[in-house]
Amino acid sequence: MLHILKQEFIDAFKSVRSILILFFITFTSYQSATFIDNNPSFINEFMESGGEEGSVYTAAIALIVLVFGFLFVFATSHDLINKEIELKTMRLLVTKVSRLEIMLGKFLGTLLEGRKKIDVYFNFTESV
Repeated sequence: MLHILKQEFIDAFKSVRSILILFFITFTSYQSATFIDNNPSFINEFMESGGEEGSVYTAAIALIVLVFGFLFVFATSHDLINKEIELKTMRLLVTKVSRLEIMLGKFLGTLLEGRKKIDVYFNFTESV
């Protein structure tokens, strides 16, 4: 199961879709930060309600991840099982490990990949 998890993580993280999604989130984040900077009334209203200035940007990023997160995970992992069947590697997997371990490994690999994207994204936006 751990080998399947590792392989799914590596395959999903270095795919073109994954890189495009990171670029999309970064672009959207940049545009939302520019919008907030150009409209200081948002920051003023947020500060009056007891928030800190930097948390406005964090809230914008969290909203982007919340709204688009499920779509991005689906876009990168919708064909995991079909790809294994098409490449005929599923036959090899089924003889070595149980079905539960295959599904659990693929699920956990996708979950880890999604979590790592969010980590990379938040670390990138905090450094900028």
